[in-house]
Amino acid sequence: MTRYVPYSERVGATPPPERMQVGELSDELRRRLSNWWHRCSNRIYTHGTGYNCGYRFYDDRTHQGSQICYTEIWGRYQAEFPEDGRGFFDQCDNLFRTGSYFDVMNTLHFFLEMNFPQGYLVEQLERLLVDYNSPVTWNDKEKTLIPHSSPEEGQTIVRALASTKEGSFNGSHTHLMASIDHINCNNPADSIRESIHAVESVCRQMTGEKTLGPALSKLKKNHGLNEALKQGMDKIYGFTNTAQGIRHPILEKEEELDLNDAQFMLGACAAFCSYLINKLAPAEKQSSEP
Repeated sequence: MTRYVPYSERVGATPPPERMQVGELSDELRRRLSNWWHRCSNRIYTHGTGYNCGYRFYDDRTHQGSQICYTEIWGRYQAEFPEDGRGFFDQCDNLFRTGSYFDVMNTLHFFLEMNFPQGYLVEQLERLLVDYNSPVTWNDKEKTLIPHSSPEEGQTIVRALASTKEGSFNGSHTHLMASIDHINCNNPADSIRESIHAVESVCRQMTGEKTLGPALSKLKKNHGLNEALKQGMDKIYGFTNTAQGIRHPILEKEEELDLNDAQFMLGACAAFCSYLINKLAPAEKQSSEP
């Protein structure tokens, strides 16, 4: 079920849901997450009957999943776990209302990865993240939240993950996934390193060169890599490394980097990986055939 668009929004009297950047959660999205969680209530806890008339978890799977979320995702003590079901429900609702961005995203990632609660409720959560302009969307194939600054950038990253996996560029795929994980864990400097390593891995695999600079030159000479694109990636590479592959000083000042830097680098490098694989890799393969 897609989002209902109010009449006032349709005629331009009120704005659509605001676009958020990675690290931001709007009040509207928090409210929608809380409302979704309340729709899940009958799959989280229930009322007992007779002498056992208090609250209890819906079933054993829900009980176990809630324990894992409480102790492993939230980092709480097992001894403090609310065994009645309603206590866990209320704490999670409070998290959606007031918790930090990364605490909320860690919890959502757990729910989506574990299909928790279950079925159509998880599908509703996936749809909600799209409809209300969340800065992340769920990729079920990779079982991860994809951070993005726009839906179009999110699609670019998903295409790059598919291209690297289907094209057997396993090293690049691993680096892209690591870059995503570092953004989701608020480690922008590490994410930037992994993004550029993803491009470097594709270029090295296609050319046999050991570093990105010579590999780009070889791609330009042998396979017609556009000069402007080559220069652009050379400059992006210079943001993180010298020509000899030594760490650039900017990455030693990690406090100057933020998630905006990391998100830009992930989007740019993902797009370049897709371009290299889909446009130049076929030519590379043909040139090596007898």
